[in-house]
Amino acid sequence: MISENFEIITISTQVLNEIYNVLYKKIKVEHSQIKEIIIETIINFDISDISTITVLQALELKSKYQFSYGIV
Repeated sequence: MISENFEIITISTQVLNEIYNVLYKKIKVEHSQIKEIIIETIINFDISDISTITVLQALELKSKYQFSYGIV
């Protein structure tokens, strides 16, 4: 499913950080391997920075549609 939809999947820089943290701290993958995974992810997906405007829009969507939202 993911490979069929690369062009429409966007992930945030926060997700890249979470990938690193989980692989390094919980799964104990070496830094060099994680770097390769992150680079491959950047190449294959659209990456979006989380701006202050994005945060405010997310808060509005949470209020309007009762979505969950958390700031880490």
